[in-house]
Amino acid sequence: MKLLVLVVPLLLAGCGGEEEPAAQPPPGAPGTVTTTTVPPPPPVATTTTTTTTTSETVPTSTPDAPPPRPPEQPPTRNVRDCVDGYCTITLSRPAAIPLDKNLYGVPNFTVKSISPGGIEYTMFFDGMGTVGGGIGPGASSKISYREVTKLHIVLLSVAGRTATIAFIPGTP
Repeated sequence: MKLLVLVVPLLLAGCGGEEEPAAQPPPGAPGTVTTTTVPPPPPVATTTTTTTTTSETVPTSTPDAPPPRPPEQPPTRNVRDCVDGYCTITLSRPAAIPLDKNLYGVPNFTVKSISPGGIEYTMFFDGMGTVGGGIGPGASSKISYREVTKLHIVLLSVAGRTATIAFIPGTP
């Protein structure tokens, strides 16, 4: 009974304050996944990187490299056309776009919402959990593992609630 009396004040003392941020593994460490969102090219370009482990994120900035060129074929509406990670797709509603998990580390890229401001997405990594973010019109994001870019995702355009997205393989 005394133990319960001592534990309750200790538990209450920890409530209500600001939480200490969780320690993050260094970028590129085993077990980390990096997603990078690149804003549309401003006069001086920067890249915002978010390293995510489970549900913790650490934003960093690095010099920007131009995103790769999207595929030249016309956009598809069939999500299965993107499994190889090289396609342009037009979506008018949320969808799960299947990807080759062996190549990209994720079984799919899920567009959760489409709005004039861009798309919101999630991806599930085994052992890591769900990673999500958003991409604005003309911006891009990339899936990287151990500092090697696996896949670029470029939001080419948004018209109302219709988005055209390009998937471009990164460094092998």
